Formats: sequence, C-alpha cells, structure tokens
Amino acid sequence: AFLESKDSLLANKLVELRHRIQDWLGYIPATFPHYTRHNVQHSDEIVLQLSNILFKENDVEQPVVNLSAVEAYVLCAAAYLHDSGMVVSDKEKSELLATDTWKQWVREGGGAQRWVEINKFRNGEHPRDAAIRNFLADLQTRFLIAEFVRRTHHYRGARIIAQHEQELAGFGFSDPLLLRTIADVCISHGLAHHELEDTDRYPDRRTIRGDLVNVQFCAILLRLGDLLDMSHDRACPLLLNAACPLPADSLAHWTQYQRITHRLTSPDTIEITARCENHDEHRFLQDWCKWLSEEVHNARVILARAARHANWQPPTVRINPQDG
Repeated sequence: AFLESKDSLLANKLVELRHRIQDWLGYIPATFPHYTRHNVQHSDEIVLQLSNILFKENDVEQPVVNLSAVEAYVLCAAAYLHDSGMVVSDKEKSELLATDTWKQWVREGGGAQRWVEINKFRNGEHPRDAAIRNFLADLQTRFLIAEFVRRTHHYRGARIIAQHEQELAGFGFSDPLLLRTIADVCISHGLAHHELEDTDRYPDRRTIRGDLVNVQFCAILLRLGDLLDMSHDRACPLLLNAACPLPADSLAHWTQYQRITHRLTSPDTIEITARCENHDEHRFLQDWCKWLSEEVHNARVILARAARHANWQPPTVRINPQDG
C-alpha cells in the first residue's frame, strides 16, 4: 500500500514479480523436501514482518523511518527473490557430483563424515534387501546435496536473477544498478553480519531511479524479516508427514513453530514466547532467538555510523523460549 501511494509503477511490477516467481519457488521442495516452507508464502510473510517493523498499526502512509519508494521496492523484490537459488534441477545435481568442489567437500570438508556413513550403510548388511539399502542411501545423498547447495544458495540466487531478469517480469527495469542492488540484498541473507560493512557492496546511500537507497539498511531488514517468519503454518503437520523420513536433526526445526504461544512484531518491540515439549525443540528455538537478538544488536551498531537511517531504533527484543 505504501509503495502504491509512492510509485504505482513499482507496485504493479512487484505484483507481477510475485506472480512470476511463485512457480519457480514451488520447485524448492524437490531439493529441500526436509526443509520448512520456503515458497512464495514465506516471502509474503517476510514482507508482512517488515511492514510490522516499519509501520505503525493502521498507518500505511508514514513509516517510522524515512523510506523511499525504491527502498521499499528493493526490500520487497529481495524478499521474493532471496531463496531462488534453492531451486536445483536433477541434471545440475548429477553434474555437481562430478565436480572437484563436491569431491573435496565429501572427502575432507563438512560433508566428509556423513559421506562415509552413507557409503558404509549402502555396503552394509542391514536391511538385508539391497534395493532398500540403496534407496535409503540415495535419500541421504540427496539430503547431503541439499546441504552442499544451501551453503552457497544466496550466491546462486544472485546469478539466477541476473540471468533471468526478463523472465522474472523484468523486475530490474533494465537498470543495471537496480538489478545489482536487489541481487546484493538477496546475497546478504547468507553472509556473516560483519560483511554488511562492505561499503562497496552495501553503501548507506546510493541513488537509484532518482531515489536515495540505503543498501545496507535494506540488507539488514531482509535478514530480520527472514528470521521473523515463525508462523505456525510454516511447518504444516500434513507437509511434515509428506516430507518424512526427515534427517535426524530436522524434526525439531519443524515442530518448534508449533510451540510458540505468543508473538508480537512492531516498530518498537519483538516478543516471542514458546513452551517447548522436548530439549531439541528448546535448543533449536533458543538458538534461533539468539540469532535474532544478535541481528537486532548488530543492526543498531552498524547503522549508528550510517549517513542515512542512523536515527532508526531497531525494536527491543523480548524472547522467552521455555523448556517444557
């Protein structure tokens, strides 16, 4: 609504982008069936959470901080595009298995232990039926491929949106600076927080389509919005049944969202209360909330030195995940 009031061309383009990206994001479960929702509804929820941070209730005309139309557009476009790199065709997966990068990762990198376990299971004697063993080993291999892709999906997404900008509704308006800015904001959700201080990639002022844009601020907000999608239907029990069997460490990621008993996102406060049913749920939710608290703290520190939005006060975070 804010964007419509400021620049209807950008607002209409955003609606078109959402329509175009929806089917693409629908292919994410083909590679990440064990992940909670990363579809267009996840992006919608990010936009909603950012709206709750930036606008007071029932006031779409005046954000709590100076926000240009292009900043609003960059934020929303990045919300819809940031996970586009999680779509991977089976052809690409088969090619990936032949790369030196994959071979090194499963030989001596982060996937080495699991790769050994998968091959040990495949060549073992239980279950006795080799067809079942191979099926289950192949399933674990797919989970391992997903983990490998996940590590760099933010960079993959930037490449995809640069290569397919025209198929994605021409969201960049053939403006290289706008396209680069949206891509860099998408990349930001997979970076360490200190990397947002790279002023070449994330300047606090850049002129795009005649508007001032704080690229650093947009990156910070996307990261917050991504973390704040904790809605109960992100891990629908019906989809959980369809996704089984899950990797051992995935179940608590799904069920933690069902344990939230209170939440609030507003310009001045973020509140989350949960009553967990087991230690794994509590640990995952506590880690998630700690991550959220650190993001808010880092946002305050980084933006305090910015030429634009230095006066923005991030919400106070109050979190209480209880171990039942």
